[in-house]
Amino acid sequence: MKVLCNLTWECTLGDCKYCWIYGRDGVGEGFVNKQSSEELTKEQWVEGLNRIPSNSSIDFCGGEPTILGSRLVYIIEGLHPSIYRWGLTSNLSEDRNVDVLEELHRKCGLSCISLNCSYHHGVPLEDWIPRYMVVKELFGGWTRVNLIDNPFFDYSEALKVFRDLGFKVNFEPYQNPKDSNNYSPVLWKCTAGVSHMVISPNGDVYRCLCGFRSDRREEFKTGNILGEVDFLPPRDRCDLNCDPIEAKCWNIVRVEKRREQ
Repeated sequence: MKVLCNLTWECTLGDCKYCWIYGRDGVGEGFVNKQSSEELTKEQWVEGLNRIPSNSSIDFCGGEPTILGSRLVYIIEGLHPSIYRWGLTSNLSEDRNVDVLEELHRKCGLSCISLNCSYHHGVPLEDWIPRYMVVKELFGGWTRVNLIDNPFFDYSEALKVFRDLGFKVNFEPYQNPKDSNNYSPVLWKCTAGVSHMVISPNGDVYRCLCGFRSDRREEFKTGNILGEVDFLPPRDRCDLNCDPIEAKCWNIVRVEKRREQ
């Protein structure tokens, strides 16, 4: 099972470009303005996450997970090492993000399966890239760059910088699925709801990312990791009727460093 674990509503970016669908002109309102401030403690996270079915992979995100500092390290150290694999997504918008990742690598680095470094429009590339290089040196082949696909911003300058540095970039500008001649609200289906579940900062469990973002509609919710919860298995087809604009907006663009010859 793939698990997307949102540890906190807080983010170092504030009005986030990743959450653009909930704001105006490409800038989202952020989680803090939309969500309850109730979040699990580090001890509750360890208790709840260790109830997840074995052989699962957990991607820690948020908000910004490194904002938790040593609490993040405590949570990952508390996972059953023989059962769970973990990854993490960080925006690397500040130096303190890297400080936490360095501590995390010292204590838990060998069990990391993916470190997704998300570049957001508006974060100075001249600051972001050195942070990425430090993290890349720590986590090696597990590290990759993501560009958040936001239709309101021009990524051409950032893409040129990444290409000049030797990154392989596959980028397709965002397209509104409702503008497509092939769009049908019945036939168009997101694949996210068939493979993984999403946990909110208060421990509530949802069937997919779109369910988590959609004002937490009850039909998406399966329980709470500290109480009764149904860990649904992967399915062949998603039967949730999501808004395709919402599903499409969570696109990310992989930017991979070419292997040195």
